[in-house]
Amino acid sequence: MSMLEATAPAGPGGGKHSHGATLTEAAAHGASTRIVVGYGFWIFLISDIIMFAAFFATFAVLADSTAGGPTGRQLFEVDQVALETAALLTSSLFCGFAGLAALARNTR
Repeated sequence: MSMLEATAPAGPGGGKHSHGATLTEAAAHGASTRIVVGYGFWIFLISDIIMFAAFFATFAVLADSTAGGPTGRQLFEVDQVALETAALLTSSLFCGFAGLAALARNTR
């Protein structure tokens, strides 16, 4: 007799088939899968933070080191880059709103 069966209260019919005995190993795996997915998300997020921190540090160190070549302001139109960045961030915001709307529609 397992520890679960020994401590589970007997159901209406008595014997081994109680409510507590219905807990199986599959239910335990469901929680562990959620934990693994959660850890995977945090590992992904931390790796992105490290990567972008390295990009920003590289930019800060090398921004003025063009060795006599053209600078970023000479190569790119800053107004155009700002407009495209704003469009990209706005589209990401609306994609998030669309995901929330789809989720709300599915729960009804």
